[in-house]
This record gives sequence, structure tokens and C-alpha cells, in this order.
Amino acid sequence: MKINKVAIVGGTHGNENTGVFLVNKLKNALPEYKGLKLKYLLANPMAIKNTRRFMDHDLNRSFGIKELQNIESSEYEFNRAKVINYELGPKGNPKYDFIIDMHTTTSNMGVTFIFSEINKINLQLACYLSEKNDSLNLYYHPPESKDVDSDQPYLNSISTFGLPLEVGPVPNGLLRHDVIEITEKTVRDTLEFITLLNNDSLPDFPDSLEIFQYIETILFPCDDDGNITAYIHKDLQDKDFCQLKQGDPIFYTVDNKTIYFENEFPMYPVFVNEAAYYYQDIAFSLSKKISISTHLT
Repeated sequence: MKINKVAIVGGTHGNENTGVFLVNKLKNALPEYKGLKLKYLLANPMAIKNTRRFMDHDLNRSFGIKELQNIESSEYEFNRAKVINYELGPKGNPKYDFIIDMHTTTSNMGVTFIFSEINKINLQLACYLSEKNDSLNLYYHPPESKDVDSDQPYLNSISTFGLPLEVGPVPNGLLRHDVIEITEKTVRDTLEFITLLNNDSLPDFPDSLEIFQYIETILFPCDDDGNITAYIHKDLQDKDFCQLKQGDPIFYTVDNKTIYFENEFPMYPVFVNEAAYYYQDIAFSLSKKISISTHLT
């Protein structure tokens, strides 16, 4: 297939300024690219104006089919999701073949490609970007439900193909030169990949890729009143995508005790100490490393 229309999105979370800055920059510097029709979109303008992650509800958790079909919701982000779905979608039959959604994180995630969907084109893109950046991380969070009709709630899930991009660490509301630079490079590399794909000029890729697949979410220890009673241990801080083994420290408590990782199987933590997840008491997520074929149809 050929990809003709690409949406480049920033500000899905209003306090992640890198994507906002690059949408405003690139729409002037890169209005088109080698025959591709590009659409630049600031996803959450009210949250951007207020430098908040969201106003009522996380916009990047608002694109499930049920949420998009709910006409009674009055929350800002749910209604904003319907507008975006109209502009880029509808989900399942989108106007835009490919969506690049730029995010930043306070966690030490480096440059991470987060798969909304595992398919041949997304895996080929992962191979291509990995050749351009040998420190690229590949992360997949499967649908929460095992139901046949389950779907992803993310903005990128409007289209089958796309790049949900996470870059960090960077504090919320901040612009950092190096983060902007690598994000822009990755966006440009992605557009080049699409032109190569359209011209049947992609290089040969390896038969398989190693990716990190989400397993479970780890919560902060809390007391009966909901107060956090332990924080991320210094030996775990900034160790995203590093192997975590049984007996490794993960938390340090208010009474100066260490809590250790008890799982007998090694795992890989991601989104360690992400500031945006504190309201949910989420400390980090665990993933396992898997090998996946790049020859999917």
C-alpha cells in the first residue's frame, strides 16, 4: 500500500511542549514532503493554553470506540477526541493513513517508539528508525482487554499505521534543545521512510526485532488514607529498559526501609517515576523482552 496523507500531532498532553513547538515550527519549515500531504495538529489547545496535561480527562485515553460513540459526555477531552476523530478519522477508516504523535516524558525513556498496533509497516518503520538511532527503544502495550472487540484508547489508534513517539527525560512544560532536536530528526526520518515505502525502495531489514511488551503496572505503596509511603529507590531511578532482577531494590520507605523486587523472572521497568502518573499512584510498569517477526502480512 501507499501512504499519501500524514498527520503530525503535538500537544496531545498540554504540558509536553516539545510537540507543540515542533508543530508550530514544522508547519512553516516543512509544509510538504516529497508529495506527501501533511496535516499539522495541536491536539489539546485548552490544555496547551493552561500548560496542563489535560483539563478533564487524559486525551490520549479518549479514543476507544465506546468513548467516541458516547454522545452524552460533557468532558472537554472526550469531546475534543470526537473532533480529532472527525478530522483524521473516522477510526477504522481514516482520512489520514499515518499519524505521528509527539510526546515527552519525565522518565528516562530515551527515544521510544510505542506501538499502538503491531503490523508489518509499523515494524518496518521500527527497523528503519533503529538503523538511524541505535539507542531507540521499542515498546508495545497490548489492549487492556482480551475481548475480540477491544481496541486501543490512544490518538494514534485512529490509524492502523503511525509513530507514537516518547522522548525523555524532560520536565513538564520545558523546552530542551537536545529533546527537540532528536524528536525532529525522528519525525523527518519517519517521513523519509514513508517515501521509501511508497517507492518500493526500502532497504532489507532483519527477520526479527526485539521489543519490550507491557506486563503489569506497579503502584506506589500507600497508607489507608491514600498517602504514598515509599518512593522510587535511587538504584531504580533512571533505569528504564534496564533488567530488573529478584532482590533488586525498587522502593525506599518513609521509615527508611528498602522494598525489593520479588519476581523470580527478570523484567524491564518503563516509565519509572513518571510525574504524570502520580495522580494514579503509578510508580512504573514492568515489561518483558520478546522477539517478533518483521515479516507479518
